[in-house]
Amino acid sequence: MPSGCVFQLDQVVRGRVLESLKRAMATAAILAAELRQVAGASAQAGSGVTLGHFLDETGRDVDDVYERAGGWSTLRSNAGIGEKIDEDTEDLSGRLKRLLHTDDATRLLLWKNAAGAEQAAANPVYARRLSMVDFQLNERGILREAADVPKWLFDRAPIRDELSQLSDVLTERIGLADETDPVAEWPLALHRHYKRREIVAAVGFVMPGKKGVAPQAGILGLPDEKRETLFVTLDKSGSSFSPTTRDRDYAISPTLFHWETQSAACISRPSGRRYLESPQNGWSFFLFVRSDPESPYAFLGPVVLEAASGQRRSADRHHVAPGARDDRRAVRAVRDARAGLSGRAPRVASHSRRMLGVAAVA
Repeated sequence: MPSGCVFQLDQVVRGRVLESLKRAMATAAILAAELRQVAGASAQAGSGVTLGHFLDETGRDVDDVYERAGGWSTLRSNAGIGEKIDEDTEDLSGRLKRLLHTDDATRLLLWKNAAGAEQAAANPVYARRLSMVDFQLNERGILREAADVPKWLFDRAPIRDELSQLSDVLTERIGLADETDPVAEWPLALHRHYKRREIVAAVGFVMPGKKGVAPQAGILGLPDEKRETLFVTLDKSGSSFSPTTRDRDYAISPTLFHWETQSAACISRPSGRRYLESPQNGWSFFLFVRSDPESPYAFLGPVVLEAASGQRRSADRHHVAPGARDDRRAVRAVRDARAGLSGRAPRVASHSRRMLGVAAVA
């Protein structure tokens, strides 16, 4: 390129380029060297450098520590700061990256208090919070009893300290001060984010003492409670979606959501009637929305059917949960989701005559 030429990058592109460069330079060895440098320059003893202090001094993101260095305890061990950890502790430190999406202050506070967590296991709601952590960190096997989870997590001093420091870092990222749990026995806060495994544990679908299973369907029914969760992925352009599963789900406004039932639903069957006859039939529905398959779900709360059309695979309009219209982040998320998917409408099988509906987030 001739001398004097300059690339002019807009703010978004410049940010993405810089982020890519920073991540390319975030190898485990580089991060370990940076930690040693921070520890050497710190007024604290090297072993006293916290995760938050390291991130502030280096400008790194917490994702770098977990994606590139295998976790905070692992990074400290590899940098020669603090105690050398064993393989089991290193493995658990790396698995904590599955919790980085957490923005529920009550859950984060539980991570900081080992003694409180043991006492909390006696409370049914807090017991489910502990099961959420257990199921999210352990993809296979039998779920532990809630009373056993704190011992498993906090008996290792490095992990106990790491969870406490990670809690502090994630708490600083929370943009909403108030928390509302629409269902008293579900430890799920409105407009907070959760992975599917955490959700099925929170609603009681998986139970301690039994093998954990996370259904991948777009709905999860709880007949005994007459409740159903609706799982929506906005961007269905990926290969994991087929023409028959690319439902037309999208936000109409901050308080209206267009949701398409599954192909088996029909107005002449109970699978379709439970939507059309709600809430008089006692059934209630709860909406969880994510932008893409890799992202956590945002809990948008209870939805109420406003209108429906079609005989099979109904399209329903639902009102979104109370307070959504006043939640700036929720409004922005809906707006951004609509803008980000413009021009990429999900494909739907041409032979389908689905029931369509608009749900209002009430």
